[in-house]
Amino acid sequence: MASPTPVAKTDDLTELLKILTQNVEAYLSVAPHPPSLSWPSKTDPLAEPIANGIRQQVVRSAEKILALVAGPREWVMKQASGYLTPAALLSVMEMNILKYVSEDRTKPTSIDELASRTGASPLVLTRLLKMLTHHYIFEEVENNKFAHNAMSKFIQIPEIESYVAMTADETAVAAAHLAAKLKATGYRDGVGRYDTAFQKAFNTHLDLFEWMALKEKSKETRFADAMTAWENFPVSTINVYPWADLPDGATVVDIGGGTGHISATLSKTYPHLRFVIQDFEKPLSLGKEKYAQTHPKIEWQVHDAYTPNPRKGADVYYIRHAIHDHDDSECVILLGNCVKAMGKNSRILVHDMVVPDAVGEDLNYHLLKSDLVELVLLNGIERTLQQWKNLAKATHEKLEVVKIWRRGDSVADVGAVIEFRMT
Repeated sequence: MASPTPVAKTDDLTELLKILTQNVEAYLSVAPHPPSLSWPSKTDPLAEPIANGIRQQVVRSAEKILALVAGPREWVMKQASGYLTPAALLSVMEMNILKYVSEDRTKPTSIDELASRTGASPLVLTRLLKMLTHHYIFEEVENNKFAHNAMSKFIQIPEIESYVAMTADETAVAAAHLAAKLKATGYRDGVGRYDTAFQKAFNTHLDLFEWMALKEKSKETRFADAMTAWENFPVSTINVYPWADLPDGATVVDIGGGTGHISATLSKTYPHLRFVIQDFEKPLSLGKEKYAQTHPKIEWQVHDAYTPNPRKGADVYYIRHAIHDHDDSECVILLGNCVKAMGKNSRILVHDMVVPDAVGEDLNYHLLKSDLVELVLLNGIERTLQQWKNLAKATHEKLEVVKIWRRGDSVADVGAVIEFRMT
């Protein structure tokens, strides 16, 4: 079968339909189960990495068809009102509707029952749930009678619930202040994590992480769970690096490792490696409480990555989903502290994204979303390969990007492990 024209290169509905059909057929040929909104569902894109690139093409083809058929008026107005869905979802989550809705579509839960259990207005509940069912979250089996479907049940995974809540709460509130923040700075690149839309939104002088650490906020646990969800979405990339090839007893320093879920996963798969998790006291204490019994060999070390690293000559300095939280000036400090600690055989592994050289219409949505989230919350950025190379040289004249480890070559495969070495 001939390769279809890239989605971004055509506005012809007939051609787009051909592209969509080809990609649906290709997806079904490799996916172990056909997709379904019904619950229980066997569909799990996280377990289907081989189908991920094809799945993204199906989504983009279908979205472009929708945009063309809807036309400018309907499409633009729909995009402009996209904030309503997370607002409705967060409201429903905070009322524990996920807990009260029936899993059995033959016995759906009525609005009156939900109102009785939550104390909420039946009218408010109806308005929220009808918006969500329009977006295929929950199913309205009969008028004002609802049941779970695959989408709503997915949100009940604790880490996913935390991710959705943080996205609909802090991130959405801060994003609403992005335009005003950019206007105030003359639409220039942001500098530092203390002068962002987040500070403007929450009227604070603290950065995101310091703000979450406040006792009255109690956000750190939710953030840690949300990052666990992000690590597994769309498909985990922690195993693209050949960890098995590291020598017995090799030390991996997990800088900013949080509660340690990645090191815990890796140590179980690669027991010949030693793991040292470095972070602030609060996330480390949460991690030790969770993993101390099951992973007794993991070492926990309080460390601020903006200060010289106390673990000298480690085989690997591993930084996962953290460099993108910082602008270049801050990254030079973070990477520079690793360089100063490196031995002859040390390497820095940065587990992050690499922005492909492609037009925006063909890029992975989650990459584009993550890039703007970084701008909103921390003045961070998702980087291209050339930007990673520039960052290496800005850190040290002998630091180089020697390899990009990733699953595949499609624009859907943006997650990667960037390997730096001194040359």
